[in-house]
Formats: sequence, C-alpha cells, structure tokens
Amino acid sequence: EGTTPAADDAGGAPGSGGEALEGGSPNHSRTPDLSTDQLLSGTYSTAKLVAAAALLRAAEWSRERIRREVYAPVIVVGPSSWTDSWHAPRYGPGSVVREHEGQDLLCRHGTEVLSPENGTIDFGSSLLGGRSARLLRPDGGFYYFAHLVRWNDREFSDGDRVHRGDVIGFCGDTGNATAPHVHFGWYGPDGVAIDPMRRLISWLREAEEDLPALVSEALGAAGTADGTFRSGTALDFVRGLGDAPLPEASLTVWRNASASTPQRPLDLTPVLVFLVLF
Repeated sequence: EGTTPAADDAGGAPGSGGEALEGGSPNHSRTPDLSTDQLLSGTYSTAKLVAAAALLRAAEWSRERIRREVYAPVIVVGPSSWTDSWHAPRYGPGSVVREHEGQDLLCRHGTEVLSPENGTIDFGSSLLGGRSARLLRPDGGFYYFAHLVRWNDREFSDGDRVHRGDVIGFCGDTGNATAPHVHFGWYGPDGVAIDPMRRLISWLREAEEDLPALVSEALGAAGTADGTFRSGTALDFVRGLGDAPLPEASLTVWRNASASTPQRPLDLTPVLVFLVLF
C-alpha cells in the first residue's frame, strides 16, 4: 500500500502512455477485452453520453469541458453501465457470505472517476475495497468509491474540498474485484448503507437531459466550416437524444475515435462470474 501507478501527464489512464482516450484505454493489460457494446450492456448505461461526447470532441471541445458538461454528475467518464445488485450475495474474504451494499459500474481500467457533488474528499484502502475514496456530505453521510487503481492525490489530499465533476480517482480492480469497476456506496449520517440506485439514475437522467442543448450549441458554433457537422445525420442525432434506446449507429463515431485496434468478440463468462461474486 502507499505506492500508486503512474499516469500520463494528460491525467488519463495509468500506464496508457500518450494522451488517454475518452473513458480510459481499451488496451490496458489488466482490462478484459470488452467491446463498447458490452460495457454498455447493463440496465442503465452512458451510451447517450458517449455518443454526444464524440460529436463534441469533433467540435474541438476539451477533455475537461466534456467531463464537466457532458458526463458530470455521472460518476465515471466514457462507456459504463450497471444493473441492480443491491443486497445480492457477495463472497469473501474466505467463507464469508455478505450482502452487497452498493451498485457496481463496469468501466474501463483507468477511466476517470468523478465527484457527483461538492464535498470533502477522504482517501483510504482496505482488503475488500482496495484503494477507495469517500466523499463526505454536509449531512454527515458519505458516498463511497471502491476498487480504484489510483487516487487523484496529485490534485487532492485528505480533507480537501472537491466540486462536481472533479476527478477523484481512476477505475480499477484493486481489493476484492476481478474486473475493472467502481463499487459505489451511499451511507447516511448513522453509517447505515442506503441503496444508491435512485441517485445514480437521477444523475444519469440529469446529464442526458442537458445533451440536446450542448450538441445544438456545438453544431451552431461549428457553422458551415465542417459539412459533416451540419449534416442531417448530426441533426437527427440531436433530435434522437431524448429517445431510448440510442441507435447502434450513433456509437460508430466514438469507436472510430477511441479504438486503436478492432475489438474482438468476448466470452462474457468471466464478467458474469464477476457480477455474481463481487
């Protein structure tokens, strides 16, 4: 404990080298080779945010602006999804069987983990949670982020004030985890765990509701200099942001921008085992 992997100067995925891709590196050695579709396959996903981010990056929006204005208050950047696992059985250490006190968000190893609200940050580590962070709330409760590969201790120290959209750590598989994900927990002032599902959904819906205005703004700013940005496809995308599910074709531009090699099909058995055990 106490030593953390290095990250590139761009603040991206640890060990990725160069400027990190949106949502971390898909080629990290410890990351299961999940396609974007598989990362977005849970009941709730960031699919619309990923597609909008691709258009905005093409409009030369900065990584920080996309992080703060597209993804926040969602707690991860890039492709991610989750399915309700509150109070599902969890195993370990040893023969211990316990109830899952949180929700697990699948994401790429090294992707930025964000603070969803203003608060005070506190870093820690444990056998189960690995490297973790707590966001202390004004009511005396806190949010809990576990299995981080690295804290963002280059910018923040214990007791520092953080704001919505700040990077507090990076997704990993430390502690009792077999695949990169963020275990997200919510604890009240009395220390009792609260199911964070409604909070996660509300943050996702809040981010999605802002997308049409953000993309329309980018389209307007682009003017006629970029014909593809003024195309009917882009405008149809803006109109379709309120629809569900997001058309598969909408993710093509993201794949082209982020994947350095074609992504292969994957046997999902290890991921299913992860969801059951951890």
